[in-house]
Amino acid sequence: MRRFEPILLTHIKTFLRLLLLASRGGELANMSDRCKRLGLEVIGKFGFGYDLNLQTEDTNAFVLKGLEGSSYRNNVYIQAPGVKWMGVEFLFPALFKLRMKYFFLLKRLVKERLAEGKDAKEDLFSYVVDAKDPETGTRIRMSELWSEATFFFPAGTTLSMTYVQTFHMGDADF
Repeated sequence: MRRFEPILLTHIKTFLRLLLLASRGGELANMSDRCKRLGLEVIGKFGFGYDLNLQTEDTNAFVLKGLEGSSYRNNVYIQAPGVKWMGVEFLFPALFKLRMKYFFLLKRLVKERLAEGKDAKEDLFSYVVDAKDPETGTRIRMSELWSEATFFFPAGTTLSMTYVQTFHMGDADF
């Protein structure tokens, strides 16, 4: 995390600068949305070296809804496991479409990051791409990287927001 701090600070400074601009313009800020965007942006950069630009652009804003769709689906399956066999996608086609768009973005992130090579960027990916099973010695497979990415984004967003909330800003120049 210490090596990633300069990049993290860049995203935090953008977050604070945009809040300051909004307040000066009398704009109400949806802090939940802004914090989610910051968290996803940080984890996209930290995990895969990828700039989602969620704070400044809406191109990848579907990721927010895609995550919500995935969470909704998982919560339904937890509450009513039998529904899993029926599937809930047919009940919410728009939700399914967003969720799939989100998953395709994650898949693209993993593929693009693999193509760049292990040492192309200093991100979490560079540390896990050569991971080996301690028992068998086999390297991590693409399907496992993909699977980990689907859990990494929501978990990492929560973790990055916790880090941001506890991070001492000191005399940072905004």
